[in-house]
Amino acid sequence: MNIQQIIKKFKTSCKAARSEDDVKREINLFVDRINEHYQLEIKSSNERTSFHGGRADSIYNDVIVELKKFKLFKNQEGVNEALWGRNEKDHGLYHYLINFSLDSCHNDESLFVNLLTSKVGVGFDGDKFVFCRFKKSDKETTLEDGKTKKFPSQFINKKFPVEFETSEVLDFDNGVKRLLLYVRSTNRMQLTAENLCNVFSSSSNISKNTISYLYTVLNQNINKNSRIMTLFNEWHRIFGKIYEKQETDFVKHVSAIKSLYNIENMQSNDDVIKVLFVIQTYYSIIIKLIIQNLFASLKLPNAKTDSLKHIGEVREIFYGRKDMFDQYIDNFFEIHFFEWFTMLENLDIKFINNILLELDKFETTVSFLKPESVGDVLKKTYESLMPKDLRHLMGEYYTVEWLADFTIENSGYNVGMNETVLDPTCGSCIFLTHTIKKYKDRYKDILSHQELIDNITNNFVGFDINPIAVIQGKGNYILSLGDITELDHPISIPVYMCDSVMVPTVHAKQRHNGKSFDIDTIVGKFSVPELGTRSKNDKYLRRLSDCILRDYRSHEEFLGALSKQDNIDLTKKRD
Repeated sequence: MNIQQIIKKFKTSCKAARSEDDVKREINLFVDRINEHYQLEIKSSNERTSFHGGRADSIYNDVIVELKKFKLFKNQEGVNEALWGRNEKDHGLYHYLINFSLDSCHNDESLFVNLLTSKVGVGFDGDKFVFCRFKKSDKETTLEDGKTKKFPSQFINKKFPVEFETSEVLDFDNGVKRLLLYVRSTNRMQLTAENLCNVFSSSSNISKNTISYLYTVLNQNINKNSRIMTLFNEWHRIFGKIYEKQETDFVKHVSAIKSLYNIENMQSNDDVIKVLFVIQTYYSIIIKLIIQNLFASLKLPNAKTDSLKHIGEVREIFYGRKDMFDQYIDNFFEIHFFEWFTMLENLDIKFINNILLELDKFETTVSFLKPESVGDVLKKTYESLMPKDLRHLMGEYYTVEWLADFTIENSGYNVGMNETVLDPTCGSCIFLTHTIKKYKDRYKDILSHQELIDNITNNFVGFDINPIAVIQGKGNYILSLGDITELDHPISIPVYMCDSVMVPTVHAKQRHNGKSFDIDTIVGKFSVPELGTRSKNDKYLRRLSDCILRDYRSHEEFLGALSKQDNIDLTKKRD
């Protein structure tokens, strides 16, 4: 029985439930089935009593469930009963989270806070769900409300750095999805900078083997495949603009790179530059597979990712077509410098599958389940992959999170609903993601999810000249948004690769020909129209990229697609 069948059977059975006991029976059967499906080790118990008061209907690892009669949550009174209890003596999920944490903390304050913030409360009436939890916070909360027996004396009147949070009432399908993610997360590593680096650091076998393999196939194919050569040379052109004179010193780091990745056939500066290109390719692959894993898990929390069978499936992921990803976010999976490996017909897909297998050990949806934990989860991995002295030679330093918060607090940013934030050297987007977090906290209960995401992507913008920084920044930006599968229309992530200092100049001749910019590349100069709005410019460039991938043969064919599908008519004279 697959996960869709398990959910369908649970939903059908719940519709027939008429009592709290019926609901309890069905959810226990459901958890037993997903326990077997996910091959988890769920420790479940029913009617479990806390030493500090109250009896929980069911507990599955750190998930505490309060069950109510069918459709009790049709009004707020029923929801409040699940959260707070039906009267002054009755316990609700608020108290179960506290009391069961107290049962195991041995009066250790630090352990108590960790236990409290790791548990989740779930209310379920057979039709709808409500979720609650304590999250770590700068705010301080007094927890004792008279319903806890033998509350430790040292905790009475003490303010803890936590905040009680409840979800809106969720319909069956969205509630089941969140329940599955919470249950699944109890058997997975949290996606943190430290955990990710432990798996994908330069010392790991998967990194050593993959980087060595990519370096080999790049050298084997760069002079045979004109597309790969073009992508590498254009990356190198931009790379040279960024690092200029430092590039001649790269050869000094040959021995460090050799020792890290067991690459013997490298001696010159050109060899070092190819290795840097490959390292950034590998890092880009990790980022994009993390986001794909997040997206797939939010759509349907499966037990594991299916292995890729052929190059067509690799392209489906990295071109943004798997699970129709590009219908949600239309500018993350783009054919850029680091997608050169998708142009190899003889690619050994095993190295992609090995990365997918490792990522299945992580709960990538932690940014959705615990949004306050969102930070730059990627930077430590990159720092590890790149030899430290070489990274510093290139001037690459990451801003620590406390400094980002301090800067934002003193920047004059007022968290206005339509206030715009531009980071012209955004790097990994640490400043943007931290301001986004503040914006979401301010408006999450005022705006709908789509309105919230639209406002964010319209007003929080980043520029960076470094191609790999843009990919990393986009990845962190997406992680900060929450559930990216609950969108009514596609969005674009407004993080752009550009030089924020040397901006394009519109010359007199260009004005005469209409507003356009001349862009130099390794294969020649391209004239790109300026269409007046960021939205139109994005549509133009996306359509251009799509038509190139689909091997459109003529300019007229491209203009037709642009007019028909994007409502942009370039055949008319523009002001």
